Amino acid sequence: MSKRIKYKNEILLDSSGIVHNKKLLSEILNSINIMTATLTNDYSLSNTSQWQIYKLNLKKYSSFGEKLTISNGGIKIGPNISYIKINANVNFNSSDNIGDVMIYKNNSSINYTRSAPKSQSRSTSTSNILIDVAEGDIIYLYIYSDTASKTINVSGNSSRADTYLTVEAIG
Repeated sequence: MSKRIKYKNEILLDSSGIVHNKKLLSEILNSINIMTATLTNDYSLSNTSQWQIYKLNLKKYSSFGEKLTISNGGIKIGPNISYIKINANVNFNSSDNIGDVMIYKNNSSINYTRSAPKSQSRSTSTSNILIDVAEGDIIYLYIYSDTASKTINVSGNSSRADTYLTVEAIG
């Protein structure tokens, strides 16, 4: 499928005839799939016991391509994707109790990022990670708390990405 670019002066450029390194631009554009999903509202969790994990229910914020979709609050992998790069950020807006960040593929934890000491409100980000995937896999963002009887507050916003998960198809 070709893509068209429309310039301000109404000139159209069709990607079906443009070649870069002996590859059609339309093929390059069709192979790009990336999605960022965000928490759209603030989220407050009250722990009743120690060692609790909580899945954040994310919604689509921005995407390019058609092979990544939102499913059950996570990002679902579409056809012909074998590897993805993941990055996430959780914006904790409480200094009393801060959770840690976990990324799951389906029901298995694939990344754990420990938050800094509980001294102030802050964001906790994961470093980019590359993982293998199959069609139908879903990537989720969780927070984790090792403290009982505390409230964890996570910042969400519908107009900007405070707490987010980004998945990019690599191959």
